Amino acid sequence: MILSVHRLKKTYDMGGDNVVRALDGVDLEVERGEFMAIMGPSGSGKSTLLNLVGMLDRPDSGTITIDSIEATSLPAGKLPEIRGRKVGLVFQTFNLVTTMTAVENVELPLRYARMSGKTARQRSLQLLSEVGLEDKAGHLSTELSGGEAQRVAIARALALDPAIVLADEPTGQLDSRTSQSVIEMMRALNQRKGQTFIIVTHDPGVAAQADRIVRMIDGRIESDGPTGAAPQLQQEEILEAAVAPSSVGVAADVAAVAVRGHAPVAAGEAVATTYTAAATDAPRLPGWAGVVKGGDGLVVEQLDRLVDELAQTVATLAAAGKSASR
Repeated sequence: MILSVHRLKKTYDMGGDNVVRALDGVDLEVERGEFMAIMGPSGSGKSTLLNLVGMLDRPDSGTITIDSIEATSLPAGKLPEIRGRKVGLVFQTFNLVTTMTAVENVELPLRYARMSGKTARQRSLQLLSEVGLEDKAGHLSTELSGGEAQRVAIARALALDPAIVLADEPTGQLDSRTSQSVIEMMRALNQRKGQTFIIVTHDPGVAAQADRIVRMIDGRIESDGPTGAAPQLQQEEILEAAVAPSSVGVAADVAAVAVRGHAPVAAGEAVATTYTAAATDAPRLPGWAGVVKGGDGLVVEQLDRLVDELAQTVATLAAAGKSASR
């Protein structure tokens, strides 16, 4: 077991009676060598969980054990050392030092760990080679593309051979093709080196490459299982949603239920997969040309078509429900 999180809680006092329960008793265990994705809508607690595991913040209660070290029991002054040795961090915005070259950015954690200059340089060049950037070692970070900058950030995260690499939306600022290449590279490092990765993402294409997907909502883990193994929604849940009011009609309500279940919707012989474009962690359907990935997440160019298709699904499921009850 490389990571164990037990009954983790974190709240934020926003003033007055407004208290945000960012994490509400989270339990999570991760085995060494896993490639895991964490998904959930904004405000679900996924980034808070990553920050606590990465020792960038401290929980109100609960325990975090990383590679047999209980981080939550350590004094604050000890955390940077443990974080440096046990956790590699990858951020959406890369966080490279713009006045340094690629190899110098990778060297930073090694220098802080008091590694000799020659050894640090050799190690950094080796890591840049592993992420396919040996020819960019002397380039400033401002001279790199987004994908290249993120590869440098990943190499830096691996510098001290951490127990876990935590990546918070690592493809959030990349186009779809670059995102794919970066995740494939991370996956290759996971398979070749046995490196444990925990990735927070809104991108279903990224999550689909994980061995396991943890889905969060309202500060709790809603589901946890192998990729593609989420339970199907029941017909009753779908029909219940169909009678709820919505600004865009019945279809959006059914879509919302489908997204909460993160799984195909099935009722008898009527099978339909429904996703809402408003939920940025919902997978895109190839059959719906109107759902495309844009700079602000999933957007819909043909909302009418989406709603029509969902409404048609509701009608089919409702008919199936009536037939089954006769």
